[in-house]
Amino acid sequence: MIRRPSEPRPGGPRTLWVADLGLHPYADAWRLQKALVEARLRGHVPDLLLFTEHEPVFTLGRAGARQNLLVTDSFLQERGIPCLTTERGGDVTCHVPGQLVGYPVMRIPGGDRRVRAFMNTLEEAIIRTLDGFGIRGQRTSGQPGVWAGGGKIAFMGLAVKHGICFHGFALNVSPDLTPFSWMHPCGLQDTRVTSMQSLLHTPPPAIGEVMQVFTDCFCSLLGRAPCKVSPEELPPPHP
Repeated sequence: MIRRPSEPRPGGPRTLWVADLGLHPYADAWRLQKALVEARLRGHVPDLLLFTEHEPVFTLGRAGARQNLLVTDSFLQERGIPCLTTERGGDVTCHVPGQLVGYPVMRIPGGDRRVRAFMNTLEEAIIRTLDGFGIRGQRTSGQPGVWAGGGKIAFMGLAVKHGICFHGFALNVSPDLTPFSWMHPCGLQDTRVTSMQSLLHTPPPAIGEVMQVFTDCFCSLLGRAPCKVSPEELPPPHP
């Protein structure tokens, strides 16, 4: 179980701080991650896991190709949707409300050479989370992320600085899937995008419920003790 704010703040190597930012602008969450990377490098905070949702935004990773975004800049501008180039791995992806976004800011177990193993851990936590709601998730060889019901349901892309990772994953819980048709997700043509809402025959779970299950699965895989913190307790983002 996640520790509550009234409890002492453990900061040992087996502690994972967990913060829910709620619906949060992408650019602000990006700046916050960079500040937390610096704080983690200096030992001012333990490993962290941030959760959030974002208003519609497209992002391009290091392998991103603009042609995989199938709409024009003016099309996006008319709808007030930004497209940002980031330092994470991967190609193009989309964030919208109803999608659970997780940003682990933590020292990669085993060092930089274990990035792929750490991504496998994130994928496994997502697969176990989906299983908890009766959805069978699976990997596809050579393609980061998780698939379910014949569609891609979770997206992944990490950046690493001096052994500290940031950026992370996005799991489709109950988003409007329309914006996903405006791109080749992760650069993959003929790839359908799905969500927990699309696959369940019951109302989708609340974002907070999925967040709790993922936290339990992720911490179990890593042998960590989660500690809930408020956003106000985190170091402020860089201007």
